Amino acid sequence: MHAGLDFSSHRPAVYLLLQDGTTVAATTAPPDLDGLRGLVGSVVRTYGKNNEVLAVIESINGARFVHDTLDLYGWSVEIADA
Repeated sequence: MHAGLDFSSHRPAVYLLLQDGTTVAATTAPPDLDGLRGLVGSVVRTYGKNNEVLAVIESINGARFVHDTLDLYGWSVEIADA
């Protein structure tokens, strides 16, 4: 599964896609510890614990925190250059 996270707006957006590019969910999650923990928990409850997730976030203030937090929960995370 792939996750695209956009924290640049006032309404943070998260898009979950299958390997073939099909969007399976569009939701929001604030880029703080509670928001990221809730996002990971929601994905685990919906798609299973053994589902690998590759997330991509843009290089913005706080990107390292988001990267490290999601990495701690087992996601692979890439930071895209602006």
